[in-house]
Amino acid sequence: MGNSYVTFQNLSFRSRDTLLELWLRLLALNLPDDQYKPKTWIHELRNEWLFQASGLWNGVISPQLDKFCTTQERIEVVLATSNRLMVRLKACGDVVGSRELGLLGLGSFEVDYPVHYFEQMHERFEALLLGQPLPPTPKVIPGPPE
Repeated sequence: MGNSYVTFQNLSFRSRDTLLELWLRLLALNLPDDQYKPKTWIHELRNEWLFQASGLWNGVISPQLDKFCTTQERIEVVLATSNRLMVRLKACGDVVGSRELGLLGLGSFEVDYPVHYFEQMHERFEALLLGQPLPPTPKVIPGPPE
């Protein structure tokens, strides 16, 4: 697996693909109910994120934030989804188990994922969408050894 850049309005950060795929899959599954209404932006966003999280895009995964987060209202929907997801992930304890992650349809996972990996992703998504400086980070957001 490679690393992909997540960009929005000329800001970016890098993430390991596996972590980014998990994040996008989980975000897509936690979007508001409008995701099920065809021909809405949120339905298209959900489909795009599920597609990007399919494991087919080594090194070129893109959440397409510039395409979908074109208004403050849309940004707020994505931020609220990210916040809601983090509450649910923290309820898992310190890690999200490999068996549970295997239920997402992304293949099998050999290791558990620490919740703080998802917290790093959440913090960076939030900073990008709010136009704030990115938190100090290593060059690539960590994930388990690939």
